[in-house]
Amino acid sequence: MEEKIKLILKLINSYHHEAYVVGGFVRDYLLGKETYDIDITTSASKEELLNILSPYHPYVINKHFDTVTVNLDEYQIEITPYRIDGHYLNHRHPSSIQRTSSLMDDLSRRDFTINAILMDVNENIIDPLNGYADLKDRIIRAIGDPLKRFEEDALRILRAIRFKARLGFEIEDQTKKAIYLKKELLKDISMFRKQAEIIKTVRYDKRVIDEYRDIFDDIIRLDVSINLMCDNETLLWALMLNRNKEDIDKLLISKKELNNIRKLFKYTDSNDYVEAFSEFDDPQLFIDYMYHLKGIDLKELYISSKDYIVNRNNLDISAHDLMALGYHDVEIGRIQKRLIEDIRKCRLKNKKEDIIAYLHML
Repeated sequence: MEEKIKLILKLINSYHHEAYVVGGFVRDYLLGKETYDIDITTSASKEELLNILSPYHPYVINKHFDTVTVNLDEYQIEITPYRIDGHYLNHRHPSSIQRTSSLMDDLSRRDFTINAILMDVNENIIDPLNGYADLKDRIIRAIGDPLKRFEEDALRILRAIRFKARLGFEIEDQTKKAIYLKKELLKDISMFRKQAEIIKTVRYDKRVIDEYRDIFDDIIRLDVSINLMCDNETLLWALMLNRNKEDIDKLLISKKELNNIRKLFKYTDSNDYVEAFSEFDDPQLFIDYMYHLKGIDLKELYISSKDYIVNRNNLDISAHDLMALGYHDVEIGRIQKRLIEDIRKCRLKNKKEDIIAYLHML
């Protein structure tokens, strides 16, 4: 464990409070994986933490949970007092938070045993829920009753599948059974949250999507049979939805992203690549799409076609220039449309001097 993390634990301990690293950091540390997001659970209250950690400029992001955050170089350390969650609303958020002095109460409310392993300042493992055994056996197991865990927070269903994709673990039988019994609760989870889990899962191991096809098809129908090795989320969604184009309306994305995906679909089977290049602010999106989807490499064609890639935003003659040439009002719009069409058909280049010479010939 890094000394910077031990420093925070020692400081809290020096005020006679319990403090342990918990969750993803411990899990990944034991697996030999690097991580920089640190969660600490403690018997100290928020007010006590703000006082104890004052030399490190602590701040509170989520007042509901009383989580105190400290940034130490590359590490973001979140310290949360022991708590018990009240009744969950909409199968996602607890209606209330109750402070507790019991570490076991705090651990029992968490999702999976592998995320409830503790580490103290001396790097001793504290594991009352046997998460370390599950970690060694490569098992994802819900804490306590899996049906209850998923009823509380249905997003845990997708988290379990994402952990399987990331770690290559198996989901324990009762937990897996509960996933299917409670999958309908995912309808109450925001699409934004579901999208984030899906993208992470695909990037870790897209084969898991097919393994849990019944779960994902209820959310959005995805094609993961193609090359999905890319970082651009807009491109990922376009590739995964190319066989179920109508499902893009389910996505909670920006209007610009949605329009870009629609344009990718529009030009999937078109041979007019110059027109396709021209429709995108960044033609690389279309180039990458065609390469991943069909194995077509358009890089050289794009380079040789640059003089003919044009739209209203990059037409190399302004409305003011056209007015100086004698065009007015609606004529300007009409001539701009004609110029764009003729440039895309390679009748002239998108260069001001060429356009002016061309206009003089009309």
